Amino acid sequence: MAVYTTLTHQTIAQYLADFDIGNLTDFKGAPDGIENTTYFITTDQGEYVLTLSEWLKPEQLPFFIDLTTLLNQNNLPVPCPVTDKQGKALMDIAGKPALLFPRIKGSHPKTVDEKQCRAIGEFLAQMHNVTQHEKTHEELKTNDRGFAWCCEWANQAATSLDASTTEFLHQTIDSLKSLFADKTALPRGIIHADLFTDNVLMVDDKVTAAIDFYLAGSDFLLLDLAITVNAWCSKHDGSLNDVYYQALLSGYKAHRPFEQNEEAAWPQMLQAGALRFWLSRILFLQQFAEVKGKAPQVYQTILQQRLNMTKA
Repeated sequence: MAVYTTLTHQTIAQYLADFDIGNLTDFKGAPDGIENTTYFITTDQGEYVLTLSEWLKPEQLPFFIDLTTLLNQNNLPVPCPVTDKQGKALMDIAGKPALLFPRIKGSHPKTVDEKQCRAIGEFLAQMHNVTQHEKTHEELKTNDRGFAWCCEWANQAATSLDASTTEFLHQTIDSLKSLFADKTALPRGIIHADLFTDNVLMVDDKVTAAIDFYLAGSDFLLLDLAITVNAWCSKHDGSLNDVYYQALLSGYKAHRPFEQNEEAAWPQMLQAGALRFWLSRILFLQQFAEVKGKAPQVYQTILQQRLNMTKA
């Protein structure tokens, strides 16, 4: 990643003075992620992660504080922000909203295995069982990058595509419109919406932390699962690794079985999950050409493979 906001030892030390976590001894920019600035912080009392929001405004962040706190209180492996001596979590540092989290043991899986896929499926279902029953989830925050966002930004993304690929994009969107036309058609709740391997920490086959909920919002729970399946179970040619796929699905369904209408919607939801990240990667490269972003073609290929599943 690029560290968009550069911090000095003195700036971080002054920020930490409001917390009861000891004195700063070391810090370094984190290598993962592309939308926030993250530093690993070490004090004489422990290790922490400092995140500066580069695109969310301060008034948007209480939702994420409340969500991670809710999940943490429900015994899920989700770190919630550290509060200062006055009980406040949200601060300002270098003109950016800042949150401080405990640093959790574990690492991002570089290559996944069957047991890890089952574990992430179990976590996601347990999270959905909490967020689905939050009565106010619709009023709290909708998914900012759901299907409506895809429709809104498709024309802009298409400026980077050739004519045949543009046609493929619009045909895909048209084919999915009926699935998303009725917001009450499928179970909803707050979804993570970005549960890639670089947003999960694991020790062996155990999830120790799910992090980076900054894209979370209310949407179909099935979309969250589709995004996760595409991220964890896709082979290099975009097709699904069946062993990983079945492990993740069985882990999920063990805690939240599909409803009948979800079974019917599942193939198209896999397409919608792939569409969303194909578009977002195109748009990111359009805006930040100088930053090394993730290749859009990966998700174009995944989308084509999911369409092939429907045709088979």
